[in-house]
Amino acid sequence: MRILYICMHNPFGTIGGGNLASHAYLNAFSRLSNGLIDLICSDELKEERNHIESSLKIGKVFFVPKRFFFEKLLSVFSGRLNRYTAFSKQILKCQENRYNYIVFDHNCIAGPLVDYAKKRKIKTITIHHNYEYEYYKDNTKGIWRFLFLHHVLNNEKKAYRNSDLNLFLTEQDLKTFQKVYVNSSGNNFVLGSFEYASNFFLPQIAQNKHKDFITLSITGSLCNFQTKDGIYYFFDKLYSCISSDCKIIISGRNPSDDVVRLCNSCANVELIRNPENMNEIIQQSDIYICPTKIGGGLKLRVMDGLRNGIPVLCHEKAARGFDFFYGLSFFKIYHDEKEFALYLNELVENVKNKNFSKNFIQKKYIECFSFESGLFRLRSIFEKTFSTMI
Repeated sequence: MRILYICMHNPFGTIGGGNLASHAYLNAFSRLSNGLIDLICSDELKEERNHIESSLKIGKVFFVPKRFFFEKLLSVFSGRLNRYTAFSKQILKCQENRYNYIVFDHNCIAGPLVDYAKKRKIKTITIHHNYEYEYYKDNTKGIWRFLFLHHVLNNEKKAYRNSDLNLFLTEQDLKTFQKVYVNSSGNNFVLGSFEYASNFFLPQIAQNKHKDFITLSITGSLCNFQTKDGIYYFFDKLYSCISSDCKIIISGRNPSDDVVRLCNSCANVELIRNPENMNEIIQQSDIYICPTKIGGGLKLRVMDGLRNGIPVLCHEKAARGFDFFYGLSFFKIYHDEKEFALYLNELVENVKNKNFSKNFIQKKYIECFSFESGLFRLRSIFEKTFSTMI
């Protein structure tokens, strides 16, 4: 049995939420197929292909060049929002490339290709990283939203309704698809997210030294629209709920000028730009905060806190996909500023009274998010959907 995996993110990447998720999924399908898997990805990744870890067993790698400007211009009318459609059809037409399964790692890839693949008797699997319509609407402004939002909707709907198997990162996204797009011809399952390798780096738990203050940590790509929106919201609505004797560390890639200005305006806020080791920074904290409140899918940055054994306080949208932790004392979800203040005070008291075990939090994280747990879920889903194993 052979698989063709088409990926719009960097499936060799170790930084960035989408890249990490795709890396994990590609590795899981590679293990599932015993390495009988070919990959289509962008040609900007040719150099990274040579530096991936040996555990990622794949066959051929097809690198797709950028589209010409005229092709991009025509996408306003065609709805082809990426470079993969025509290239992938050529690969599938080649007689030596006979695949039993095709994995679309994003519904914008699946939309224009799912029917074509099914006509060639190939089983189709689409990974929905989020509710793309919501994500695009939240993150795109002006003329671009007007020109392309309806294409995003149509591609997502077509991918969901026509795929043999739809995989989701969160239960909330699955329910949204069922409500908005109603019936699917295939099976729908929540696969969730997980680490990209069996030997993933697990931070050593170091008990915090005694100190007279509580440290809060916020991380993310500080140039990303979603993250910046969360930072603005944090300073506008949540910062006043925090005691002045708390220290706040905000760290991440390429902070925008606005983020730098906000951090510099508060004496108890430390900004760490482009840290070499995020785990070392998070280990300094007592509580991890995720104020992201827009966009769908699973916020992988929340995993950073749990991986390091740190209790988490996050907005209800950032809590999507972490159902395993709902109701646990170290994982609090807030809806508004009032709840944020209430749960923050509760977590602070528990930290001061040493009611949390970092080792226990990390252990629960491994149960849910290790590569082995993700591979087990994928194998079970595959057996239920196709009544066979690769």
